[in-house]
Amino acid sequence: MPLIRNKMKLNDIIIRSRALSAIRKEKLTSATRLKVVMNEVEYWRYINPYIEDQQKLIEKLKPEGFNKKERKFAPVLKKYKAGEQPTAEEKKKIEELKADPEYASFCEINDRVMKEFNEACVKLANERDYDVVEESFDDADLESITEALPSGEVIKVNGGDIPTDEALAFIVRITTDRRRKQTEKETAADSPDKLK
Repeated sequence: MPLIRNKMKLNDIIIRSRALSAIRKEKLTSATRLKVVMNEVEYWRYINPYIEDQQKLIEKLKPEGFNKKERKFAPVLKKYKAGEQPTAEEKKKIEELKADPEYASFCEINDRVMKEFNEACVKLANERDYDVVEESFDDADLESITEALPSGEVIKVNGGDIPTDEALAFIVRITTDRRRKQTEKETAADSPDKLK
């Protein structure tokens, strides 16, 4: 199958990249594995700059002195906020940190920074189209991918969960739509009306 040029939002690129990364590549045929890996490399050409932009963005959103307070409060609180059960010693440290007069203002600022960061990331991921060149999957590739994709698992995408089956369906639908559009273009180009 030929390479296909496709306009995509970064969010779509991330979804496809994560869907392909969930595939057990050792179970793919050699030809399909190469296509999957080439597509992953293509997607990361756009994802890496986005990650760099995220790092710049978060630093620009933080007010002066924030990093110092973050170093003071975050290590223990991250574990606590992640829902993990802190040890007795960690519980004591958490209570000490919460009693700190700067703690409440830090949490308020942190919540604001994270809210603005998340909004900006969504905007960055959806504000423009990228010209992505992908390897197209044929029916044999899709069959190989289906067998290699773990069923019932979930892929994390931009803070949300997408079942791998749903992500695969998305890739199949896009591939099928692209094939249909390519066939329509070829048919239109060969049309006798086009020659007139």
